[in-house]
Amino acid sequence: MTTRYAVEDLTGNLSGRQQVTTTYADGTTVARTIDNSSSSRAGLPLWEVISNAQSEELLRTTYAWQDGDYESSRLETIIELIARQGLNQTRRKEFEYGPRHNQLSNVRDYDYEGRLLRRTHTDYLDDPAYRERHIFNLPTVTAVYEGDSNTPVTLTVKDSRADLSSISCANESLRRDLVEYLSTDSNSNRLGEFAIGTNLALTSLTGNMLQDEKFPSVHCAFGNPLREETGADWESKTHIDGLVLKSSIWVDGRKIMDEGKHLIE
Repeated sequence: MTTRYAVEDLTGNLSGRQQVTTTYADGTTVARTIDNSSSSRAGLPLWEVISNAQSEELLRTTYAWQDGDYESSRLETIIELIARQGLNQTRRKEFEYGPRHNQLSNVRDYDYEGRLLRRTHTDYLDDPAYRERHIFNLPTVTAVYEGDSNTPVTLTVKDSRADLSSISCANESLRRDLVEYLSTDSNSNRLGEFAIGTNLALTSLTGNMLQDEKFPSVHCAFGNPLREETGADWESKTHIDGLVLKSSIWVDGRKIMDEGKHLIE
């Protein structure tokens, strides 16, 4: 059996659309419905259905488009419904654009429970020399940020080590991953950094740890203590950072921070 293709012009409520079905040697089919109108969306996919040889739907992907610059169309959302074995799980990807040139500024990925997994942000070069040559979409920085910032982790530190049995989090997947990571080697759960953020100009978190660890509060890290900088006499092959917001700190009985506010001028 060879791969076969079939093209069908749809009618009725689906007029202006075309379905292209590909049947593979193992009987798997991929049915793609595309826009067949005369608009800027002509030729773009609207949805795609993958089925097995028994015609059981495995995955359905829906594409939503929006009007972009230069009378073009650009992706707005992609929604995937995983139907195999009765799972019926849905995940979503959203696209956000800058004010001009269809520059894709943010992509947000959501998990099966609707939680934001990650945000991918891109900055672009803004140089008149390139704009004059109509070169607009040269990326300068692409950064990936943690998505779900509303499920803090709580844990107990005793004798400079995180007590793995004390770790709790509303996001069970995150809790399991953290426990596993802090168990990588004998020092993965050992406190390797303790620092106080002093950038008083920061009023909110960005999702970028290198920036957020300067936030007026406490920044801790477990694992690798950066021996070359701290002089520590132990090591670990892992390193994970965390922020303790609204921290209160006492040193030798003197309170130097109250819920994130510095008490020393």
